[in-house]
Amino acid sequence: MMVKSLLLLCTLLVCRTLADKYVNFGCMKEVHGRLLRAKAGNLKVNSPWHCQAFCKDYLYFGVQFGKECFCGNTFSGNLVRISKCTMRCSGNSLLYCGGHLAIDVYATIS
Repeated sequence: MMVKSLLLLCTLLVCRTLADKYVNFGCMKEVHGRLLRAKAGNLKVNSPWHCQAFCKDYLYFGVQFGKECFCGNTFSGNLVRISKCTMRCSGNSLLYCGGHLAIDVYATIS
């Protein structure tokens, strides 16, 4: 328990200084052809912060299936909330990064 608490504290302190601020839209149902289509990556180390850095030139980013990251300036479909974002992030097992056909969607704010 102590190790997880320290990991969370370190992650919050380090990542908050490296990443811009963002707002979470929640867990959304993935659409055929992808909700965010502009750029995609299979990140070995993934979390909302890592994905945000990967998508630095885009307004929106999303994490899915633990290690996938998607970027875009628009959505290719409607945002439909679901509760299937239950996969842990490959870069921080204390956080969730989407799920099967479920994407955690975020917007970067300046």
